Amino acid sequence: MYKTDLTNLTRSAKIIFAKPIELIYATITDILTLFFSLFVLSFFGRIIENPLTEFLVNLPNPEKPQSNAVLILVIAFLVLYLLLYLIISLLQPISWKIAHNIVSSKKETYKRFAIYFLKINIYLIILLAIINLYQDIFYTINTITGIVVINKAFLYYSYITLLLLLLYLAFISYSKLLPIKASIIFAAKHFLKLLPSLLLIALTFIIINYIMVFAAKLHPGLTIILGILLFAPAITFARVYLLLAVKDVS
Repeated sequence: MYKTDLTNLTRSAKIIFAKPIELIYATITDILTLFFSLFVLSFFGRIIENPLTEFLVNLPNPEKPQSNAVLILVIAFLVLYLLLYLIISLLQPISWKIAHNIVSSKKETYKRFAIYFLKINIYLIILLAIINLYQDIFYTINTITGIVVINKAFLYYSYITLLLLLLYLAFISYSKLLPIKASIIFAAKHFLKLLPSLLLIALTFIIINYIMVFAAKLHPGLTIILGILLFAPAITFARVYLLLAVKDVS
């Protein structure tokens, strides 16, 4: 198993460097996805912060009017996750199509991937919304009201764990192009077999993160440069590597 993982590591590097144009296209798409997603999250995070605080602070007193807090929250959350859904569903099919095409001899079309992403991401974005809502509500309750419903350490680690599991499910879905139920079954069934590959991917991003943190101390601009030169291509590398690993366990 470990020998196969190392072999796939080498194969992934060879495949990517043999297709520099595809790597550039995938990198640009991933950068745009990250940029628009972070912008939307930041923008709506500021909009949601005050009404969410107001709603939770006044929650123990049902007789106190909530003004428009609830309405603002509902509309903001709906628009936020709708935009994230569209960003991921329209941009990421490009990157995944490229990865599938350079790994497999069969050439897939953007249309097929876009249709699949629009379908599967309905479930994934709802799960993301639930996970973020879980974290936002209990973090705000702990911080603003001082009522510790869930221990802060447990809240943090459970939130990170849920996000990682969702990311794993998304990767499996995008790799296998299966319906959500079949993706969940495949992800659960082959988790232990894929764990070494997932750990290698995680280690890659941890190393890159430390490099970028160190670079930021030298000059803030280096972070952007290294993000383009290291982080974004690493996403394509992880995508290809995971495709090979999933193909092996299949």
